[in-house]
Formats: sequence, structure tokens, C-alpha cells
Amino acid sequence: MRRAALLVLLAASLGMGWKALPGRTPAIGGPDPIAVLEPVEIGGMTQWLLIRGQDRSAPVLLWLDGATRGSGTMWPDYRARDLMVELRALPVPLLLISGARDLNTPVELAAEWFDSVAAPQGKRHEVFDASGHAPFLTEPDRFTETLRDFVRGQSESP
Repeated sequence: MRRAALLVLLAASLGMGWKALPGRTPAIGGPDPIAVLEPVEIGGMTQWLLIRGQDRSAPVLLWLDGATRGSGTMWPDYRARDLMVELRALPVPLLLISGARDLNTPVELAAEWFDSVAAPQGKRHEVFDASGHAPFLTEPDRFTETLRDFVRGQSESP
């Protein structure tokens, strides 16, 4: 059970660590599309604006809070790190859960890191199709079952 707790802590840390990578958003189709993710200074703090739309004359604008709470205060440290280089191997089993609709940590980026990291005790990447950045909130039953299944598999290993 201690291994499972370490695994969950590591997964949460990795999720925050992806924030170190430059912000980006997938391209979008349409007659005159726009898809940008940009930092802006608002009130002396870096905030993030996500602008997406199939028609650039009528985009959807989302404000992603840079925050002085939660992980926002740690962003300078995140941005100074490159987990693709720094975290090449894990001495514990790895379960990486991604949301297919995650604009913060695109599945392609998570899969690239997952494929590159060594985890001699085993690794598994699960993509939740109906989820964005928080699969544990949007698909809680599947999340719980995936985690239980992974932990059970680890306890059955020699």
C-alpha cells in the first residue's frame, strides 16, 4: 500500500511538472481558425489566455488563472525544469493517467514522455477519452478502478 501512495504522489508531481513545458494548444479546424495559448501580465501576475475558434472573428476566450494559490506559485520552478531530460527512469511502478481532452498536458506530450521513461518495475499509460485535465473528477469510477487494478497488479508481482 505504501508503494501505491508513492505512486499516486509521483503521478500528481508529474502532472504538475508538465507545467514546466511551454504552453501550447492543439490546432483547430475551420475556415479561419485560431488556437493560441499565451501568457499575459494582469495585475503584476502572469496569467494565461487560451483563444480557440473555428472562425477567428468569433473565438472563444478562456482565462487560465496563473494564481497565487495552488500550483500557480510554483510555476517559475516548473518552467525551469525539463522532465523529458531530468526524469528518465523511475525506481517504482508507473501509472500515468491522461485525459484525451486535456489542453494543459496534451496526450501526445504525456505519451512522448511515457515512452521515453524507463520503469523496470512496470509502467502503464491509460487515456480517458471523456476527460480533460482531471480524469479523477470527470470519470471517477473508471479512475478508481484503474488505480485499484494497477495497485492489485503490483501487489501480485514478486
